[in-house]
Amino acid sequence: MTVTTVIPCTVTLSIGENGSVTADNTTYTGDASFQADPDTVLIYTITPEKGYEIDCVTYNGEDVMSSVAEGSYTAPALTGNAELIVTFAPAAHVHEWEDDYTVDREPSCTEEGSKSIHCKGCDEVKDSTAIPALGHAWDSGVVTKKATETEAGQIKYTCTRCGAVRYEKIPPKSSPKTGDGRPVGLWVGLLCLSGAVMAALLIRRRRKAGN
Repeated sequence: MTVTTVIPCTVTLSIGENGSVTADNTTYTGDASFQADPDTVLIYTITPEKGYEIDCVTYNGEDVMSSVAEGSYTAPALTGNAELIVTFAPAAHVHEWEDDYTVDREPSCTEEGSKSIHCKGCDEVKDSTAIPALGHAWDSGVVTKKATETEAGQIKYTCTRCGAVRYEKIPPKSSPKTGDGRPVGLWVGLLCLSGAVMAALLIRRRRKAGN
């Protein structure tokens, strides 16, 4: 009777930081090893941590990175001891943009603000856009000096947003005037007097012409 003894193969794992490798339903990190029977086909699932990606995969001293598909590497059937080395590197960042604008600087009454689209994973921004200045929001005003018959008054307006103030004059309460400041009645009297003088001169000319 012949007894056949199967000598298991030893698989050595060297797994870099920031990731793990799962083989035969067991997950390994760092330096580890396990045994498997010859002719076993092992599938290694390589999982980087968040923010990292697979950098290099070496099997028995050979670069097999091109054979890694969707994070898995299928090794040839075991014929002896084997070694798998995996390293990880920071992943190349791909911007994931927010859907809505974020206000980066609020506008004021006199200065414009700005807004932009932010990346969800970093501080990068795009499509920066100006927000127009708001302009002052004046209240209804407060009389600080009342107008008299001869002197102008003053009214004060305050912005309800920023507290800025402006002043306007209130005209004096005097009666309406003509352009040169004389009363309207005086002009009417002068016109009537001028008419009477012209009529007298016309009558005088006619009398002279009759003689």
